[in-house]
Amino acid sequence: LNQSAIFALIGYTQGSPWHQIYKQALGNLIVVLAGFLPGYFITVGLVEIVGRKKIQLFGFAANAVLFLVLALTYSQIIHQAASFFVVFVLLQLSFNAGSNSTTFIVPAEAFPTRVRATAHGLCAAMGKLGSIVSSLGFSVLANNKRVGHTGIFWIFFGVSLLGLAVTVF
Repeated sequence: LNQSAIFALIGYTQGSPWHQIYKQALGNLIVVLAGFLPGYFITVGLVEIVGRKKIQLFGFAANAVLFLVLALTYSQIIHQAASFFVVFVLLQLSFNAGSNSTTFIVPAEAFPTRVRATAHGLCAAMGKLGSIVSSLGFSVLANNKRVGHTGIFWIFFGVSLLGLAVTVF
């Protein structure tokens, strides 16, 4: 939900309104083709070989590293559209080659058949609730002078470390 805001921050959507819409669509398409889809395909290809837990650990660890890079270098990298875009695409790749994929796989396998649909639905609903809170919080905190984008990246770094710890234990 915030990709368009990220594209605007790096100056990718400058120009007339029609040019801005075109660039946002193009940027979203690039992120999907370079990050989202390959991440899912990596998980599909490796889930039975590597295992669910290792895939989830990789995802949280990669997310933590990439959020740390963004938190530490935000004031410089935001002016380098190509560098920021590469980190952003890698972040999308690690989301989808990690916890985003395993959140669909593990609940479907973890619950007994008689409660599987209800329990999986509850897990999916909690994940979506987290996404909504994160998306809305991103907008609010990005405009907060004390937190800003750097603070958001630190928060996401902490959440990634928390996900890593929970996965380990």
